[in-house]
Amino acid sequence: MNSLEKRNLVLYVWGRFVSILGSGIQAMAIPLFILDLTGSAKIMSTVTMFSLIPMLVMLPIAGVLGDRLNRKHIMVNMDFARGILIFIMSVVSVYGGLNITVLIIGQIILAVMDAIFNYSTGSVMLPDLVRSGDLRKANSLVSSFDWTARILGPAVGGLIYSAVGISGVFLINAVSFVLSAISEIFIVYKRPVVRDKKLSVKIFFEDIKEGLCFIKKSQNLMILFLFAMFINFMSTPMFSVVIPFVMRSTIKFDAVQYGAVEMFFSIGILLGNFALVTLLSKKESKKIIKSGLLFQTGYFLATSVLMFPAVIMFLNGPSVAMFGLFSFSMAVMGFFNALINTPLMTIMQKLIPADMRSRVFSVLDFMGQIAVPVGIFIVGMLSDKIGVHYIYLVDNIIVFFVVMLFIFSGKEEIFSDEPSPVQASK
Repeated sequence: MNSLEKRNLVLYVWGRFVSILGSGIQAMAIPLFILDLTGSAKIMSTVTMFSLIPMLVMLPIAGVLGDRLNRKHIMVNMDFARGILIFIMSVVSVYGGLNITVLIIGQIILAVMDAIFNYSTGSVMLPDLVRSGDLRKANSLVSSFDWTARILGPAVGGLIYSAVGISGVFLINAVSFVLSAISEIFIVYKRPVVRDKKLSVKIFFEDIKEGLCFIKKSQNLMILFLFAMFINFMSTPMFSVVIPFVMRSTIKFDAVQYGAVEMFFSIGILLGNFALVTLLSKKESKKIIKSGLLFQTGYFLATSVLMFPAVIMFLNGPSVAMFGLFSFSMAVMGFFNALINTPLMTIMQKLIPADMRSRVFSVLDFMGQIAVPVGIFIVGMLSDKIGVHYIYLVDNIIVFFVVMLFIFSGKEEIFSDEPSPVQASK
């Protein structure tokens, strides 16, 4: 990595760090503000929904913009725009005008800008800043700082909200976006591909179709995506429904214990990315991902025993021993999660040409996000009929056997550090 690439990477990482930190503080404070204002969990859920739906709708549009416009300009402009919007919300709050309607409008506009920023820059821009051989290391560094910000933001968000109120939280987040934009201005970036046709409704749909055709024709990318989508479909409900339910309702961890256990997953991801940059920097991605999958699925299966009521009772519920076991388990899961996801992201970045990267990633994320609610709904329905500990056990058994079949069928060759860009599907 030459001096220019190092400088660009530092500016890119720092810009993301401060904006994610500010957003994490705000994400923790907004639910507290809504509950203080209304005392209604239903209203809190409604505001959250208005943050998610615009993001999902904007994915295809953001993908097209990211492939047609200068990604650095999008990054800088969206950070400045988000900073201005949140500063306005801070001023409105100071003068007593912040109500649920204003908050929802602000969240909708913010979600639209978030989508344009994320799918026009994010993982799609990083391969343009560093050479291919340094891409995995760069992804590890970016992920490490991102997760550090995600840990610190919520951790201090409640304290800052208590000290300065929602207007102060908005002001801090606005400043974080402005600082991020200023940092990004100094990135030396040359748009890799210039698309000649002017954007119109017809060209927009042609661009989307082109991205879909690329996914269909790329056998390696299709296999990677379907495999990742299956793992996401099976694992996300465990983390978002089953594990939280067991910790809060069966073990009865208090709020502090619950938050600490969740934090250990993020710590595990940090340690995993640190290992990728240091101890595993010279290891092939194929070997790292294969080992990560084997260990993670095996460990998930082994931890199923902790979910059973008899074991929870034996360990005295929310005891120090149970807290220690869950914290350690979450850290191990996070560690192997990083060993799988960071190299996998690097491979996908290499598989997709620069002029199609935004569209392809936005389409893949759109399809992946649709699968997650379906999985959560199924688990929610089943949990009313059978114990969640049985759901967790069966889920992990299925994932374990699918991973074994995938690895030993020879498909792991797609995890090579320099994958073939496109292999036509039969």
